[in-house]
Amino acid sequence: MKLPIGSHTFYSTFENCPHQAFHRYVGKTVPFVSTPEMDWGNQVHTAFEHRIRDGATLPDSMKAGEELAAMFHDMSKVVAVRVELQLAMTSDGKPCDYKDYDRAWFRGKLDCVTRTSKNAWMVDWKTGNVREDPSELERGALLLKVNRPELEDIKGEYFWLKTGQAGLRYKLNRHEKTFERLVNLHKEAETYLQDNGNSAAGAGWPKRKTPLCGWCDVLACENNTKLARLARGQGKQDMNNKEIDSRVRILVGAYLKDSKIRAEDEPVIQAGMELVINILQNLNDIAWYSHAGDRR
Repeated sequence: MKLPIGSHTFYSTFENCPHQAFHRYVGKTVPFVSTPEMDWGNQVHTAFEHRIRDGATLPDSMKAGEELAAMFHDMSKVVAVRVELQLAMTSDGKPCDYKDYDRAWFRGKLDCVTRTSKNAWMVDWKTGNVREDPSELERGALLLKVNRPELEDIKGEYFWLKTGQAGLRYKLNRHEKTFERLVNLHKEAETYLQDNGNSAAGAGWPKRKTPLCGWCDVLACENNTKLARLARGQGKQDMNNKEIDSRVRILVGAYLKDSKIRAEDEPVIQAGMELVINILQNLNDIAWYSHAGDRR
């Protein structure tokens, strides 16, 4: 068992809760299930890629970003504009190929980068609620600087599709501090991996109780409140038909079948699953569920 190639998603999850990061990216005990939000995000990135690079038409549902996307398309005729730019670096801060699985230590995909000989401007498309945190931009800027060392000034911002507005514009030149932070996170993760962290349960990886525990898929963790959140009646607003089937059946079913959880915990998890399903069956918009079998 080893750490994955570093990414913003992995380290962001790790900072929030090392235990969750282990189950999602190292031990991979949590089945990956795409959500409607993930699917929408992928559709947006693909559409903006083709709009900026090829001049394709954006769907009506994404028109909030048309003005900015059109500007980048026009700019691409006179300066370098790259979309979905894949970059990677080695552990000693050298550039390498994104798919160099032997050398790549940290990598990422930059949504849109406009570059001149010494300056660059990054924009990251966001489909969720506005929450300014420059860490993803800072890590993207580090990758850009490593692969384009001639750059002297890098700025970046998020574009929030829900509001149709750009966020704060950040000056992204603190590359040494960003690199140092990634090195320290990597060392911390390596410590957990070596300290009884190779077990399937991730025993050496600390659990951190946060407000996000209600959305975590590591259901066997004592801090997890996802089933309780759903049982409180929020299932209708948080989950559509696809997510109900995949997350309640697959995730909970996988734990009951495959995970080495304590025997006394199994009835609680089973009861929680049955409670959630009973509540969801009563919702008018998922009548189809009555004929759905166990799809594990």
